[in-house]
Parts: sequence; structure tokens; C-alpha cells
Amino acid sequence: MAVNRFYLMALIGIVFILGYLNYRILEPFLIPIAWAMVLSVLFYPVYAFVLKYVRSRSVASFLTLSVILLVIIGPFSYLSFLLMKELGALLDSEGVKKLTGFSDEALFLLKCGHRPHGSRILCLKNA
Repeated sequence: MAVNRFYLMALIGIVFILGYLNYRILEPFLIPIAWAMVLSVLFYPVYAFVLKYVRSRSVASFLTLSVILLVIIGPFSYLSFLLMKELGALLDSEGVKKLTGFSDEALFLLKCGHRPHGSRILCLKNA
């Protein structure tokens, strides 16, 4: 009877260890899967609306996916454009020297996109 209890406890321990290792493997995928479920619930009414007019499920899916991409990627691309524009204006301003303590040569290399691994890039922005 004691031997059966040992095997049962060992089996339960092995199952827990394998379950934990399985969780560790699947952990990077859990957040994207959760976001996919949220977005599918959120945009299902759009899909149902498009499906009424298109009558083809694959075309309705494609159109809904296009709407989702426009709604999500559109504002983020505009915000990244504005951020890059502001960063460029910050690099061009004189106050950045005081703020960072960079020399004129360092700022020139930053503006020209100099890569620190040794490649030289000819900068013609201010020419």
C-alpha cells in the first residue's frame, strides 16, 4: 500500500512539473492570444454588419481585417511620425547641447545616423 502511495505522489509531482514547463513554453503566446480574443469580440459587430452587405464570409473577413488594421495601425503610425518630427526638431535646437552636453561633432553624427560600429555615412542634410 505504501508503494502505491509513493508512485501516486511521484506521478502527481511529475504532472505538476510537466504542467509548469508547458506553461513556461506557452507563456510568450498567452498575451497575444488574449488580445486576439478581445479584438475578435470587439470587432464581431463590424464583421456581422459587413457580412449583411457582402454575402461572402471570406470577403467580409478581409474587409473587417482591413478596418481593424486602419483603426489600430493608422493612429500609431501618425503618432510615430509626430514623435520623429519632434525628435528631429529637438536635435536641431541649440538647447539640446546644454541638455545633453554633447559636442557639435556628436550632434552631427546623431543627425546623420552614424552607426557606432565604425561605418561612416556621408551626411548631406545641411549641405
